[in-house]
Amino acid sequence: MFRRWITWVLCLAAIVAGSVAWAGWVYLNTWADPATTTRVTNAVLDDPGARDEVLAPVRGQVMSAIPAEFGVTQDQVDAALVAVLTDPAARQRIADAFVSEAGALNFDAASAAFQTEFARTQPQLAPIIEQTPTDLSLPDVSTSSSLRDTADDWVWRLALVSALLFVTSFVIGDARLTARRFGYWAVATGFLWVVGSPIATWLAPRISTSVDDTATVVVREYTAPIGPWALGLTIAGIAAIAGSFLVPKRRDAPAREPAPEPVSRPDDRRARRRAPQTAATAATPQYRPSAPPQQPQYRRSTPEPPTEPAQVDATEPVPVARSGDTRTMPVQTNPTRDHEPRPTADSGEVDVWAAYDAPAPRSDV
Repeated sequence: MFRRWITWVLCLAAIVAGSVAWAGWVYLNTWADPATTTRVTNAVLDDPGARDEVLAPVRGQVMSAIPAEFGVTQDQVDAALVAVLTDPAARQRIADAFVSEAGALNFDAASAAFQTEFARTQPQLAPIIEQTPTDLSLPDVSTSSSLRDTADDWVWRLALVSALLFVTSFVIGDARLTARRFGYWAVATGFLWVVGSPIATWLAPRISTSVDDTATVVVREYTAPIGPWALGLTIAGIAAIAGSFLVPKRRDAPAREPAPEPVSRPDDRRARRRAPQTAATAATPQYRPSAPPQQPQYRRSTPEPPTEPAQVDATEPVPVARSGDTRTMPVQTNPTRDHEPRPTADSGEVDVWAAYDAPAPRSDV
């Protein structure tokens, strides 16, 4: 029981450390990655709808700053802006200015680079453009260098601690439960990201207020690199759960296996069954049944004369007492006679003795 609790605590600590390490790793490979930020910026500028949302505030700022006597139309301004953003060299310079060497996002530098490129493509408007503030509406994803450094230092440490805790629980505790707990955590974490990434991409334009296309591109590009890793984590969890059924169950005190019984032939089994009976029979004394006692024989000296029934001169009927209050048990009656009790003439009562047949007197008494 104590070992089970220790295993549960170790697995819980390993899951917490692993979850924090996974969150930090996702952060390092998305928002905190300067290369990812540059890639997301280029993806936004490549998408027509997102590019139009980015240039919308710049277009208004430029048109309001150009004097009317110059005769510059909005179509000319749009063509100049698109020419800047579609030029690979100009766009790369804008993206490089957007992300500093430390990985931080610099919107002012990106706007200044865009203003420079725009003035270069439109020399006649360069004096006006250089004096007009042009704030680019690029993806607002702040990247803190201190937070990124902290995550970079602790992600691998937490991952190592989580792995050591899982291994310790696997060795000292029930290996099957440890493998299943790791599998459940891996499947839940990976599946949540695999399913959550498309859901976040679908919700982004519905949550944002005015930059629907930009939000869709940003979320899609940021979550795309994590998808394969999340899928691999899910597969590893499924493999751990399936493999837990192949690991033998741990026993604290393994039961001793019984010794194999030697194979005996049928003759030997019959001999063993007869042996106890033979021994018991030999130990018990044998008794023979004795003959039944003989009846003593007596020899008569003189023969006895045959007996004859005594002669009776006359017989007299035996008087039978009758009483009205006496109750008798039923006796066998003569079926040829009527034995129903009848009331007497004097008292009107039923004579219970009327159906009684008294036995005939014996002649030899």
